[in-house]
Amino acid sequence: MMDDRRFDVPSGWAGTKFLRESPFGTDLIRPHPDGAFVIRFLDGKRATAPGVWNATTGKLIRFFPDAEDALWTPDGQHLVVVTVPGAVRVAVLAWPESAVKRDSRMPFATGCGVGGIELSITASGRHGALWIYSGQSEEGFLLFALPELATLASLAYVAGESATPCMFSPDEQYLALVLEPFAYWWAGDDDQADWDTPAKGGPVHWATLYLQEVAEQGRCTEHKILVDLPRGWVANEDLQAGSWPRNVRFKDAQHLVFNPPWGGECVIPVPAKEVCYAPPPNG
Repeated sequence: MMDDRRFDVPSGWAGTKFLRESPFGTDLIRPHPDGAFVIRFLDGKRATAPGVWNATTGKLIRFFPDAEDALWTPDGQHLVVVTVPGAVRVAVLAWPESAVKRDSRMPFATGCGVGGIELSITASGRHGALWIYSGQSEEGFLLFALPELATLASLAYVAGESATPCMFSPDEQYLALVLEPFAYWWAGDDDQADWDTPAKGGPVHWATLYLQEVAEQGRCTEHKILVDLPRGWVANEDLQAGSWPRNVRFKDAQHLVFNPPWGGECVIPVPAKEVCYAPPPNG
């Protein structure tokens, strides 16, 4: 039998003040598709736990003390909640009954720790994905079916940094994650490199695209993204805040797009070639 009690509202808690602290429509305030309920992180920050409130009365209905993220399915019939610690768990609550329908420990090794998790759900509501990062320059993902919570695929922690969670293609055929796997990548194999080390010139491995087929036993392919640097190129101060690909998104079902931190736009056809190229700085 599912244990609903772990999501019960703590005795004496009132939700009204949390509901009124920020307007609806921000990333951390997530209205139900029919507008009757809202997911709200307690102080508007991801560092705090989310709950569900009645959007009219402000009454706190459910509270998720160990949750990293929570989203409605597009049809509004389910609430999907991701909890830690100890292990990554996903619960599916039937809505508006707010009863736990599924609750599963997900097969993702967290021995390196969990720095954060972000949940995404396809427009059809048939699939979900978790972008999981350790907080120690390691990232991975887990793909599963909804509402069954059957695991379809996972990418265990790999070394790298990114600024964009994994995302589904519009046709829901692929899940994509783009990482910058190496610091000071422009210096090639120079182990003594730092921010002031100039590039030797020529193509270097800047980023990696992981492209997962959204299907049972679907393939995950790895694609190097190279950039042809001019000799003597040096990373400017703007890149020291993060030299990974930015604003990763699907332009359409056949094209993944992102922006290098030095400007320009990289367009990768999907399915992708084994080796792809990003536009170089000043070129």
